[in-house]
Amino acid sequence: MRQGFLLTTCAWTIIPAFAALPLFFSDLDISYTDAYFESLSGMSTTGSTVLAGLDSMDPVLLMWRAVLQWIGGIGIIVTAIAVLPILRVGGMQLFQTESSEQSEKMLPRASQVARTVSLVYLSLTIACAICYTLAGMSVFDALAHAMTTIPTAGYSTSDGSMGAFSAGAQWAGTVFMISGALPFVLYIRACGGHFREFF
Repeated sequence: MRQGFLLTTCAWTIIPAFAALPLFFSDLDISYTDAYFESLSGMSTTGSTVLAGLDSMDPVLLMWRAVLQWIGGIGIIVTAIAVLPILRVGGMQLFQTESSEQSEKMLPRASQVARTVSLVYLSLTIACAICYTLAGMSVFDALAHAMTTIPTAGYSTSDGSMGAFSAGAQWAGTVFMISGALPFVLYIRACGGHFREFF
């Protein structure tokens, strides 16, 4: 159990330390502390930022920030499912059948759970990006915002955040933020046995 806690703590402190390097070595002219803050905020899906001038920032850096939040979002889910049960603090309770007293897992193997959750996460991200594009966002903005909407994180490609885009995009963001906040087991149940057949 000690090793599990140590592994989780190290992962959430060391990985952002390396993820901060592209921001630190870029032309943003920020300190490593600010780069680390931005990286940790992204990976923890907190959404706080120390950066300004996003509208004129290098698109590669904007996409890097979106990727950090997208990976952080799935990382939190995987931590809840895979690591917390090892630490005996839950995790798989999300996948228990509510009406069952036997505490059975909906998907018996951890690999099936991880693949199914990843498929749901990816599917929601693609659907969100499509809706943003239909609402008038550029493909780049739609993809970057979809990658920060599903993990309910909030990084944007504009200083005006979602206020810089159409009302349709804002409504799409609202719907997909709620969708990303719902337990993924609801999506698995809604699809019935199709996920099991797929895997």
